[in-house]
Amino acid sequence: MDYGVTDRRLSAYHIRRACEDSLRRLQTDHIDLYQMHHIDRRTPWEEVWQAMELLVQQGKVSYIGSSNFAGWDIATAQGAAKARHFMGLISEQSVYNLSARAIELEVIPACRHHGLGSFHGAPLAVVCWAAH
Repeated sequence: MDYGVTDRRLSAYHIRRACEDSLRRLQTDHIDLYQMHHIDRRTPWEEVWQAMELLVQQGKVSYIGSSNFAGWDIATAQGAAKARHFMGLISEQSVYNLSARAIELEVIPACRHHGLGSFHGAPLAVVCWAAH
């Protein structure tokens, strides 16, 4: 059932429903690291953190991570979490390899500053060079 704007992206309703769906599919009652893939600039961080705090309080999730966030988004998320006295993000997953190194400019420094671990997808991406 689709509930419109509350049933997408990082709305509180969608976060809770997606977590319940994941727990059911995984046949478990707990997720160690629950990641947000891609930022949602339409949903305020207060709403995102309210949903995540509830999942942590209920024992369904231990930690929250992000994926494909920009450095600014990491800083904003952590500031909002700190204002709520919530741990916030503990990790960031980004594409990083010899041909995709942009995260060195802002994402990795933001992770270091805010104490996030980082891990990288596509480290062995294939680069094709055309010879003329």
